[in-house]
Amino acid sequence: MKTLQFLQNNGYLNSFKAEYKLQRPDVPFDDFIGRSGWEKGTLMMAFSWSDSNAGFDYWSQVYSDLIDWIEAPKSLREFLTEKGVLAQFVREFEVDERDADEFLEHEAKADKSKTSYTISGAFTWKKTRAGHQFWSDLNKEYKALNKA
Repeated sequence: MKTLQFLQNNGYLNSFKAEYKLQRPDVPFDDFIGRSGWEKGTLMMAFSWSDSNAGFDYWSQVYSDLIDWIEAPKSLREFLTEKGVLAQFVREFEVDERDADEFLEHEAKADKSKTSYTISGAFTWKKTRAGHQFWSDLNKEYKALNKA
């Protein structure tokens, strides 16, 4: 769940869990997280921000930062890492003795609203072990995440 990843990465998770357990002792934290499928709503539904020790303004800012993080364009490297296929991408890219790091750095700096510098420009998909459909699906997902 992205919300938990964000809270963990930014040092909020322990206080989030503590506040949840304080205000909602009737529902175990893991049960709440397991039932909460709405990424952006998890933080809002967990407990009353106004009644929390940190206060409404604190959790409102955390929520705002979460939304910015969820909706931020991802670099191709970040996307492939999250999907667990970065090493596979690099291996396929470097078959033709090209520098994958250079490609990924160029892509990271590219204006996503003006370019189609994506997985489709990396290598010939049908020649890979994963096949055309695998890379096509990833490419579509990446482009959808970063559409302007």
